[in-house]
Amino acid sequence: MESFLNWYLIYTKVKKEDYLEQLLTEAGLEVLNPKIKKTKTVRNKKKEVIDPLFPCYLFVKADLNVHLRIISYTQGIRRLVGGSNPTIVPIEIIDTIKSRMVDGFIDTKSEEFKKGDTILIKDGPFKDFVGIFQEELDSKGRVSILLKTLALQPRITVDKDMIEKLHN
Repeated sequence: MESFLNWYLIYTKVKKEDYLEQLLTEAGLEVLNPKIKKTKTVRNKKKEVIDPLFPCYLFVKADLNVHLRIISYTQGIRRLVGGSNPTIVPIEIIDTIKSRMVDGFIDTKSEEFKKGDTILIKDGPFKDFVGIFQEELDSKGRVSILLKTLALQPRITVDKDMIEKLHN
């Protein structure tokens, strides 16, 4: 009998990704549950936390002719994405995710900025504005930017995640 192993996306119950990864792996399936390390500030203290890259979703490599029953009836799984016609996840997407993983985590190193760097604001009310990086303001990831406008350069404060360096 021919094997039809493909990657599928499973929609899970909230915070059940690790539990389901273990169950499905024990059942003999290959599971991809990419994670990211984040630094959060809790009560003015930085704390490193590990979160799923895609909350409530897991990638699973399965032959649905063989494994559909296991996937459908495992407690904590809501459904296969695509319903009665499950969507096959292209191997290129899986390979891209795996290629960005370092020591089991997605590499999310934030860019380091120096005073005077030209930056682009990627999100928020100043999206697509260009500015000049001034300084990091606090441990919460806030930065000071001088906006480049026609007449003046107002100083604004944005989240560091909202900017990227422009390479001239």
